[in-house]
Amino acid sequence: MNKRFLTALCLLGIVLMLIVFSTVTVCSGCDAVLSRTDALCSIPEGAPADRTAAELSALQEVWRRSRGRLQFFVPNQQLNEINREICRLPALLDSGCDELRAELSAVRADLARIREQARSLF
Repeated sequence: MNKRFLTALCLLGIVLMLIVFSTVTVCSGCDAVLSRTDALCSIPEGAPADRTAAELSALQEVWRRSRGRLQFFVPNQQLNEINREICRLPALLDSGCDELRAELSAVRADLARIREQARSLF
């Protein structure tokens, strides 16, 4: 075989591996945060505040870890929006506001959109 052909084949393989790696990374990061938002949404309205605060803390920790990986593959503006929404959650919880579930739904919608954009490559 020709050296140019082998070089082109290797480069194509590297590009394909990068695409698969980025898709898997984005989907796994979004899934981790989505599962924490689901756990927070499944807490009933009259549940103790300690339980909700613990779930919220877990959500923030998972987001902090996932954001570090996502920032390599997702535009920073989208991540900043989600970060702003997640940072508002403790204040909404402390105030006893009804907007907590709405803000969680916004976080879920943004993460689902990012996940679908990553999966649209295939």
